[in-house]
Amino acid sequence: MKAKRHFLHLMAVAFCALLVCFWLPIQTYAASDDSADLSKVCSMTVNCQDGGQILKEVPVRIYRVAAVKKNGSFEYAGPFSTYQDKIKINGLSAASEWDASAATLSEYVAADGKPVTASQLSGNDGKAVFNNLQSGLYLVLLGHSMSGSTTYQFHPFLISLPNYDSQTHTWDYHVTVNPKGNSAAASEPVYPPSQDSFPENSHGNPPSNWHYKVIKHWTDSGHDAKRPLRITIDILQNGKLLDTQVLSDQNNWTYEWSSEDSSAQWTVVERSIPNPYQVTIETTNSTDTTSYVITNTWPGSSSGPQREPSVPPNHYHQDDTSVPIGTVRSSAGQRSSAVSGSNLPQTGQLWWPVPLLAASGIVLFSIGWLMNKKRKG
Repeated sequence: MKAKRHFLHLMAVAFCALLVCFWLPIQTYAASDDSADLSKVCSMTVNCQDGGQILKEVPVRIYRVAAVKKNGSFEYAGPFSTYQDKIKINGLSAASEWDASAATLSEYVAADGKPVTASQLSGNDGKAVFNNLQSGLYLVLLGHSMSGSTTYQFHPFLISLPNYDSQTHTWDYHVTVNPKGNSAAASEPVYPPSQDSFPENSHGNPPSNWHYKVIKHWTDSGHDAKRPLRITIDILQNGKLLDTQVLSDQNNWTYEWSSEDSSAQWTVVERSIPNPYQVTIETTNSTDTTSYVITNTWPGSSSGPQREPSVPPNHYHQDDTSVPIGTVRSSAGQRSSAVSGSNLPQTGQLWWPVPLLAASGIVLFSIGWLMNKKRKG
């Protein structure tokens, strides 16, 4: 009996110590990582530079596409609610996923004429500053820029306001971003302007006859029987509907066309996206062809036909040393990715062991106390 009582005492002490080990990190983290104030006014500074070269008069447009919910997820807001469940903005982690969603949204924003939240040209310091912004997820589009003999082309990206700094465990309500893209000598052929540029700011000398291609892919392993027999795409030139095409097995889910208009802006979107598929649209470029790859993904699918573009798509990158990668934290303490390129760890500890350990410690302590009292009595 004496050995049994000694064992129970040791167990009680061990559980209490384990409880303390779990409790202290949680309390410390909670004290330094409070939830964001989503009602607070935010601002965004877009720093238009390339290798130290300040780029003036770059057209910058921002769209507040989604609001932040209390659980930390995003929900499409206002005129962008039509994209709910069709263009993924939750559960993203890899930079390529954020890039794909940003590129897809930029196509649909242009095709559907969604209203811009704010727009301006970068100043003499290369900065475009947007003040008095609501919290939310923003799509940022930059036009082409010409500096000396070099043409600069930027790519769309998504960023959350406020932005979470994982190193200081604080929320940044006044975010600065450093977008990057492509640059080429003006004398060299460059790809034709895409939907994220303004007509009056287009530059370059593409070939006299540029080729275009739209390709349909499916990522729906195990659900391929649910695919529709055909899908419809709209092709817009300079914001106006030019053509509507049907893709199916009969044309190998592909359509091609050519244009001699080197200054034209092209937009390609899929209409009537079949439920419950989600859509992504990515653009790839080869020597004389621009390809639009439209992928329908069954939610939860990670396998299926994969495209092999001749040139990988160019991605948006952030300067990680100067711009905090952002997340939006839920009321439960978990954080969901909110900026292209983010891959942050989740909240340090789990809550579920705390009540279990507490109850176990109390029970064991009580048993030991009663047995000890009985022995003395």
